[in-house]
Amino acid sequence: MEIAAALGVMGHSETSKIVPVVLDRAKLPSSLEAYRTLFVRNDDWSAVADNLIEPRGEIAEADFWEEVGDVLEGLDVDVQAAPIVGGVRPDFIVTHNTRSLVIEVRPWSGPGVIDAIHALNQLAFQADAVGADRGLLVVQEVRTAMPDPSIVPLEGLPAVIDSWRAGTETQAARPLTASKPKQIFAAMPFAPEYSDTYWVAMREAAKAVEAGCVRVDEVDYVGDVVEKIKNLIAESDAVIADLSESAPNVLFELGFAFALEKPCVLICATPLDELPFDIRNQKTISYAKGQTYQLKEDLIQPLRMIL
Repeated sequence: MEIAAALGVMGHSETSKIVPVVLDRAKLPSSLEAYRTLFVRNDDWSAVADNLIEPRGEIAEADFWEEVGDVLEGLDVDVQAAPIVGGVRPDFIVTHNTRSLVIEVRPWSGPGVIDAIHALNQLAFQADAVGADRGLLVVQEVRTAMPDPSIVPLEGLPAVIDSWRAGTETQAARPLTASKPKQIFAAMPFAPEYSDTYWVAMREAAKAVEAGCVRVDEVDYVGDVVEKIKNLIAESDAVIADLSESAPNVLFELGFAFALEKPCVLICATPLDELPFDIRNQKTISYAKGQTYQLKEDLIQPLRMIL
């Protein structure tokens, strides 16, 4: 009741002062999924207090992204900003001779454990997709000792790049050539069981048609997530919408894509007759969880027709 009242007063916007705090593995209410969440692990309330005090929104994501780009441009490496390679669009790809490095940017100060684990998993997928030999996650600063050397504060980036550049090449990296700048927005549930839907089916299908697939993840943004979603859809050439479970975020994103008259390919892993009546009769590709390789093949033809 109190959450509903707070949302009613402030709404879903950048100025909303709502900070969800989740104990252990308690379920987050769907109405708060768009907000950056603090997780309490092992009764570590001091870490939660530090994150509550930190003004996370002072540095906008775009500004920090540009700051990282400026640092990279000053180094003796080749830099590609937001290229579409291997069906994905990483923030930066750095190359030196035959070596390649994927860099993802997050304007975080002292990333929490949950955020860090999620971001590093995505980074590993990105590096594998483009054939890079390593990936880095660049943040504003690292306040606590992080066991993973792939998390680098901005001030330490030049030293890490110099060390990487001077390393001994163990095998020839695959060539990194950006494909045509076609972008597909993935509107989908963010539950773990749909991870293969994105990485095995959507991303691979996008790669097959020389495009890149992008999605918004609720833990990887600063500012108004709705505006970020709108901008990504507006700049995309097509949308793949996974209607499984009639996820509210997917229905919102699909509606916005329809309003912009973006070509949409609809997929669903749950019964089609459970979909809302106004999209139930739209042409939809049914698929089964765990059979995403087949879904990839089913997506390629409609994407080729669209793009």
